[in-house]
Amino acid sequence: KQDAPKRQRQVLMPHGLFAGGRKADDCTRHSVVFQFDIDRKHNPGMDADAIKRKAVSCPGVVFCALSAGSGVYGFALRRGDLDNQLDALERQLGVNLDRMNSKSVAALRFASYDSEPYEEE
Repeated sequence: KQDAPKRQRQVLMPHGLFAGGRKADDCTRHSVVFQFDIDRKHNPGMDADAIKRKAVSCPGVVFCALSAGSGVYGFALRRGDLDNQLDALERQLGVNLDRMNSKSVAALRFASYDSEPYEEE
């Protein structure tokens, strides 16, 4: 349900496969992707559509869409040092990432809907 409050939506844990709980210690296998999270709190006045258009040219980004809140999120292939990848994404997209959610293996991704996401083919 697109109009359901964020915390009542289904969730995805894109950083890995979890068993027995949703803490970092419950991660049994890490994913080949990491999520990046762009909040309006850290980026007042951001243009979500412009960010999605820029994501197309970012190496390793495979998906970018509107989040359940009012921001943008995406998935990128994990290649080497995550901090370096996050630094590069911030420069390429011209944003401040929510580093906590972008780095936390146990970060939840609440279900959202975007009729025009960027998806690598």
